[in-house]
Amino acid sequence: MTQHKSGTFSIFDLTGEPPSVERRVDPRLVVDLPVIAEFGGIQQRYRVLDVSRTGALVERDQPEPPPSLHTLVINAGAVEPLRLLARTIWTAPRHHAVRFVGQDDLDRLDLAERIDQLIAHHAA
Repeated sequence: MTQHKSGTFSIFDLTGEPPSVERRVDPRLVVDLPVIAEFGGIQQRYRVLDVSRTGALVERDQPEPPPSLHTLVINAGAVEPLRLLARTIWTAPRHHAVRFVGQDDLDRLDLAERIDQLIAHHAA
C-alpha cells in the first residue's frame, strides 16, 4: 500500500485487479512532486507520488494518460530538473506507472544521487 495525502491506496485500488507478483527492482520513495510530461510538443502538469531509480507513479487530473513513451521533467529542488524518458507500464483512470528507459550508467548514477538527495531532504 502507498500512503498519500489523498489517502491510502494500493495497486489493486488503482487498477481494479488483484496485485500481481512484485517486480520492482528498487524501493520507491513516497513523494508529492510536480512533474511535467512532454510529448508531441505538448506539456501536461501531473504529480509524482513515488519514485525510484527505475520508475515512478504519476497522478493525473485528466483521465487520458500521455502516450506510452514520453519525457517526465521533475523539478525536485535541484539546479537542473530531472529529464527522464519514460515508458508507461500500466494506467488507471487518474494514475499511470512508468519505467525510465534509455538511460546509460551515468544517467542511472545521476538519478540515484538525486533520489538519495530527495530521501535526505524528506528525512530532515
